[in-house]
Amino acid sequence: MQVSGLTNAALRMPEAVLRHFPAHLHALTVVSDRDGLLADEDVAGVLADRGFAVIEETDPVMLRVRVEHLRPWTPERPVIVVTQGDLRNLPFDLWRQGRQISLSLHDFFPRLSYPIVKSLAPARRARLAAAGEPPTSLGEVSSIDFVLRHAFEVEALDLANPAGLVGWLNVHHARNEILPPRLREALLARLRAAPALAGLDPAPLIDDKDAYEVFVREQWDTFVRRAAGTSIAKTGAPYILRFERDTELQDDLAGLLRTGTIAPVRVGDPDLLPAWARPGVLAETDDGRAARAVALAGSLAGRLGEDGGERRWDDWRAIAREWAELSILRVEMDSGSAAIAPLEATLDRTFLDWLRRRYASLGGQKLPQPHHVHHVPLWLA
Repeated sequence: MQVSGLTNAALRMPEAVLRHFPAHLHALTVVSDRDGLLADEDVAGVLADRGFAVIEETDPVMLRVRVEHLRPWTPERPVIVVTQGDLRNLPFDLWRQGRQISLSLHDFFPRLSYPIVKSLAPARRARLAAAGEPPTSLGEVSSIDFVLRHAFEVEALDLANPAGLVGWLNVHHARNEILPPRLREALLARLRAAPALAGLDPAPLIDDKDAYEVFVREQWDTFVRRAAGTSIAKTGAPYILRFERDTELQDDLAGLLRTGTIAPVRVGDPDLLPAWARPGVLAETDDGRAARAVALAGSLAGRLGEDGGERRWDDWRAIAREWAELSILRVEMDSGSAAIAPLEATLDRTFLDWLRRRYASLGGQKLPQPHHVHHVPLWLA
């Protein structure tokens, strides 16, 4: 039996995929999954909860070893065999015995350019599906615009000014995302045509988090030195982030400090700066580590207070970086352990709960980038 995807735009994409895999009904299911829909974290986690063992193996010998190791297959101990090719390329006995399913991105996004949607990571596909279908079928260029708007929260008008660009880049790098090549080219073309960004090369700011942070810190340092009446070091980029007159940038300062994009600048007299700018400066005798530790603790508390069921691997990567930085500061300052102890207990408890639900399903995947130690040899090969 061939089963295709669902096209109900109101149905979230992971839920639509999971409808094909009810618990305790089929002992063996063979799936053609050319677009990696079963690799989505939410899908893989629910399949594991339902008792499915998922096998995706290109080597025919290893496929046979893993399949036989799981016998007997039963509705209570079901097996899914996944191939990126045609189902008839699977061993005949598996093809004949298994319930047959074909999944395709085109069934979920029939009005968008297939190559553009295929280039997206699972999390972006899920966000795109939540936005619903466009009213008519779109070509490649229009599909790119639609995907940038709904999957990456890019609005051309917002990015045509420096504050909008910084706000978007801050979120982009916090997610550790890489824009697919065609989307990247289209976005760069828009940015290079924006008069407000004249003289700025946006490519390294999008591609490299370090380059982005260096740029914003140099811009902030230039503003602070000007406001404090001190000498200004020459930088590689023109001064275009006009903090002194851009209220949107002023409002974003707290977030830029919290993520570490901006580091407080030392000045002789912080009182020379306007009130909104003072969180981003330090007196010569101030120890900025304490303020940074407070900001990190607040950020972590906010992240851990979110619904753990919606937290994904990339979320934990961001949490791990913040926790590592906070741990270093705690050791350097040799204080604050008592205040951080409740946060550490919450972190341990939440992460352990997530591991119990998600580790097995993620560990069994072969991903472009490894996130388990046993993924490293295959990645190196």
